[in-house]
Amino acid sequence: RDESSHMSGLPSTIFIFAGEGAHSASPDLTVLKTSPSWPACDAALQELLGRGLEGFLSAESGNHQAPVSPVITTLINILHADLWRSWGYAPTFALGHSIGEVAAAYVAGLFSIKEALELADQLGRVAAELPGAMVHTVVPAASLSNFPHKGLHLAAVNCTLPDSTDVSVSLCGTERHAAEWLASDEGATKLTPAHPWHHPLYRTTAARSEEHTSELQSQIGSR
Repeated sequence: RDESSHMSGLPSTIFIFAGEGAHSASPDLTVLKTSPSWPACDAALQELLGRGLEGFLSAESGNHQAPVSPVITTLINILHADLWRSWGYAPTFALGHSIGEVAAAYVAGLFSIKEALELADQLGRVAAELPGAMVHTVVPAASLSNFPHKGLHLAAVNCTLPDSTDVSVSLCGTERHAAEWLASDEGATKLTPAHPWHHPLYRTTAARSEEHTSELQSQIGSR
């Protein structure tokens, strides 16, 4: 709760947005089509990819490959957020995991729908250029500073295990390095994402889009 909500005795409303992987094939769009931002999302998608919103979501929602998947996730998150807001739920906080941060920034007023979709598309194109894999495992918290390790990078520190100094982590890297880690760590499992999300090399690849990113940052700074 924030201080104003606490003083009034009212609970805060928090919007939490999922990262890639939350969408499934053959979605029922009936409720989403009632979102007040449906027309704006449709117009922005037409301008960005030359595709209509309903046809895009119907055809691509089972697609978890970049560059399309981040755009799908962002669209679904925005449509849900504005639907909830139209029902009277105004968020006190907006949080997002991974690509979900884009929708959180939109709800916070940092991006327009057009800007949010442009950024999601940009991130998707960066991810498409870097194939790889992800691994989940548990490591001592003291070892986090050793990464990158055995060719894998820290993608996320998920949580500290109860009554332990170990932490749950997601790692990312090449298919070869992921396979080598899995062969040497019995407790590790390969994750299902088709890309090494959060890989630090995304920054290097994204540098080619630096002009567009700087433009967005300038727009954010003026708000």
